[in-house]
Amino acid sequence: MRTRQLALSGLMVALVMFIGIGCTKSHSQYTDQRPEKKIDFLLNAHWNTKPGEKPKAEYQLYNYQLPWYKGPRKSDRSMVVIVKEPWNMKTMVKSPKSMDSAVLKFSTFDQFVTGTYPYSFKQDIYFDTYNGQVVKYTMGSQDGCGNTFMEYINHGKTGSFTWHSYWNGHGTIQINVPTNKFDTFFDALPVYMRFRWKEKSYKVRVIQPLRANRPIDIINPKQLKDPKDPTKGKKAWHLADQKDAEKRGVPSIINVEITKGPVEDINGKKVVKFTVKHGKATDYYWLAEKFPHTMIKMEAKGGKESKTLRKSKFFDYWVPANRGKGQKNFLK
Repeated sequence: MRTRQLALSGLMVALVMFIGIGCTKSHSQYTDQRPEKKIDFLLNAHWNTKPGEKPKAEYQLYNYQLPWYKGPRKSDRSMVVIVKEPWNMKTMVKSPKSMDSAVLKFSTFDQFVTGTYPYSFKQDIYFDTYNGQVVKYTMGSQDGCGNTFMEYINHGKTGSFTWHSYWNGHGTIQINVPTNKFDTFFDALPVYMRFRWKEKSYKVRVIQPLRANRPIDIINPKQLKDPKDPTKGKKAWHLADQKDAEKRGVPSIINVEITKGPVEDINGKKVVKFTVKHGKATDYYWLAEKFPHTMIKMEAKGGKESKTLRKSKFFDYWVPANRGKGQKNFLK
């Protein structure tokens, strides 16, 4: 028994050493070979480390409130991570060995409890550092019922969406959307607005919000007109199947108008207020005046949904065998 325990301990030590070595080797200095367009946010030395320097990342922690299941839900476990990483445009995955291009990864973690069980949302949006386009977007949701996963891949002229879910009829839904029909994603706006920081006002076509614990709800026009429908048109029905999704089109593309306001002061911090109008709704974002224009505050759904910055740090992203060493208390 003693011999077996020693063998297992040795195996664990070897595994930890392997992981540490792997992280170190796989994150060596890389250089994007393509000429980047003049997007100041992507070109700044804040993201582009010099040879021999370790890649750094931004970490932000927010207090979070949103309406869910007919009640306000509050959480202090909403985190954002932004970091530049090497990328393979053919396989659409992180690939330090190729070193042919790079992406700015915008990750959002949201956790909250409904009173019955916890929800957890994780989304990763990958911006091509060449032109700021979203080349990949993944979203995972976990709750007491099951899991949902969405993936978007930019293939050039067409972007493909795939949903996997535990919901009836949602096991797998796939649909393609021409990339020339939209500019970016609604969920990407907190970063996209920084790309166009110098512009006072502009219009942009965006893919509707995708962060959810199931594929998008769309009202079925036939059910609204059907007198035999027991809901009498008051209920939004989910997509029924793949054919239904293709017929109605998923997701929706909405027109957004963004206006940049004057510099304001929030708790001693100089911020710029952005007004985001989409349809009958208006959202507000307050971003730091100084680069990298961190989001200080956000309000949506008439103030029922909001995020307020708790803390923000900028430190080494990869630490051999112990990621985040020295930052153990960041989430507290």
